[in-house]
Amino acid sequence: ERPAGMSVPAMALAKALAGLITLFAAPGTPMIYAGQEFGEDAPRTIDFQPLHWGKLLQKAHADYSKIVTRLIAARRQHPALRSDHIEFYVDDFAAEQVVRWKRYAEPGVRDYATVAVNFGGRPRRPFLQVAWPGEWYDAVHDRSYQTNDGCIEIELGPWDGVLVTPAVTK
Repeated sequence: ERPAGMSVPAMALAKALAGLITLFAAPGTPMIYAGQEFGEDAPRTIDFQPLHWGKLLQKAHADYSKIVTRLIAARRQHPALRSDHIEFYVDDFAAEQVVRWKRYAEPGVRDYATVAVNFGGRPRRPFLQVAWPGEWYDAVHDRSYQTNDGCIEIELGPWDGVLVTPAVTK
């Protein structure tokens, strides 16, 4: 079901982004299809199919590409996102359509990431537990959170997600 006020193209990009957040936050090497980094929606075929680079001139596709760039940067900066360590939080997916998990680095490396993805068409407000108090950064929405108790309440729109890591000081 499409939420009121959300166009079909916007819903398609949101669903694709939920998949990419999951891909970049999961163990293993993320591999994306040509054009997926900016929301290409041409049919998949074995025949020659040029990419529609002009889509990057559209705000929605340019914004999508910026998010993918931040997801790639998060993978590079945070050993937790390159480790094999993953732990899922207990969620009622059938009722909420939200999946939350955490990633952590090898012993001796202080790094951590936590993720929440809403795979449903209704907004959700899950909590994320983080490993320590302080400043945390969401690579998807390019925003920071401050916590004193190790818990962050997140607002997720339909087919929305967050990838939260320790804030990197420059």
